Amino acid sequence: MLLTILAIFTAVFYLFRTPRIRHWNLVACYLVCLFSAWTGLVLSPEVFPPVVLKTVGGVLVLAALVVLIFDYLLEIFERLCSTILSRWKISPPLARHLMEICRAAETLAKNKVGATMILERRNKLGGHVSGGMAFDAELKAEVLIALFQKESPCHDGAVLVSNSRITRVKAILPLSTKSPLPLGVGTRHRSAVGITEKTDAIALVVSEERGEMSVAYKGKLAKAVDQAAFVKFLKSALRGREIREA
Repeated sequence: MLLTILAIFTAVFYLFRTPRIRHWNLVACYLVCLFSAWTGLVLSPEVFPPVVLKTVGGVLVLAALVVLIFDYLLEIFERLCSTILSRWKISPPLARHLMEICRAAETLAKNKVGATMILERRNKLGGHVSGGMAFDAELKAEVLIALFQKESPCHDGAVLVSNSRITRVKAILPLSTKSPLPLGVGTRHRSAVGITEKTDAIALVVSEERGEMSVAYKGKLAKAVDQAAFVKFLKSALRGREIREA
């Protein structure tokens, strides 16, 4: 019975092609199934009353389903907290590694050094980017600034950020094919919007010609007039909200 329930839930999730279900969810669920089968063999009705066996089975089913939809529950909790904070007009501070990105973007913009930084979220980016080099470094403003310097071999392409670390440099992103973009927008911005059309990633761009900072999310591009606007757009994207220029 437990295997049947989990199989149905798994089929439904994959039917809707949701990106949030992960392999570890399924592995954990089927480990629970194996444990359930083992306890069914060990806990005999002669030793344990049927009500105990039913209780154990119910707990295992509930635990398996919670594990399977853990990412959904986490997102609901995050949105609930965000809603509560917004109603009280409290703006939660950015995480430390995100502040490092903002600090790097501000410095790069002042010096008119082009940059593209992609924040990987629930969707894995591996199938949507090409080229580049694997990289592993702590996310620090100084590291990002050094990577994007014009004399750096990593100047071109995008830097991918995953789990608060820099994981790839010189990555080539897909160009936007759907979203109407402002006139004068170059390849750097088109590729930033392109990756957000295909995934739930957030793209942060610094223009080399004008020294402007922009945020791309869900196929939309918003240019920030200053650092405060840049942080505001980033926070909106992190909450899953559409970004709009004032």
